[in-house]
Amino acid sequence: MDQYSTSLGDMLYLKSEPKIVATRFDPIPGTFILGDSMVKKDTQGTLRRCKNSRLAIIKKLKINEPEFSLNSIDMSETTHFAKFITENDLEILRGTIKNRDILRQALAELQSINPHYPLIGRLLTKHHTILRDVLKVSTSKIEAMLEAALDAGALGGKINGSGGGGCMFAYAPKNPEAVAEAIEKVGGKAHIVESTAGSTLIS
Repeated sequence: MDQYSTSLGDMLYLKSEPKIVATRFDPIPGTFILGDSMVKKDTQGTLRRCKNSRLAIIKKLKINEPEFSLNSIDMSETTHFAKFITENDLEILRGTIKNRDILRQALAELQSINPHYPLIGRLLTKHHTILRDVLKVSTSKIEAMLEAALDAGALGGKINGSGGGGCMFAYAPKNPEAVAEAIEKVGGKAHIVESTAGSTLIS
């Protein structure tokens, strides 16, 4: 995803199936605060763990239900699939479906004539909750930084990248300086950033 974001810029919706398609949106108005927890992380290890666990679940389900698809399954159907997988697998499956539905809700909002940006902030936080509680990729330092950001007026936020350390970001269209200060008070390093155009050719 990073290479698409830096080259194309603005805000992107990346669809990976059946092929990669990048759709550009106008940037969300206002500022974001990127907070570095300065905690070293195992990016590849975390990504591998999360990816492999979900691929293993899909493989188990397809043995019993060849037509199974994460794109079309409804949350109400997960009870039926519970007999084929472990309780932990079921929790991950349901978390994955919730994340998918959050993405779809956010996409629909961003495609509307007048997007409700506070809702986008809340969806970021909702997504983070699943990453923390189901995929276990947050840390106590990241949690303290997110809590501080929200208490200081951010509309929402989440852990960034693979998780397991590293950075978080918060959407703070108002008083970004206060949010940045709050993050630094709990030990993070804060940077105020905005969405911009992607890479350009300088002649």
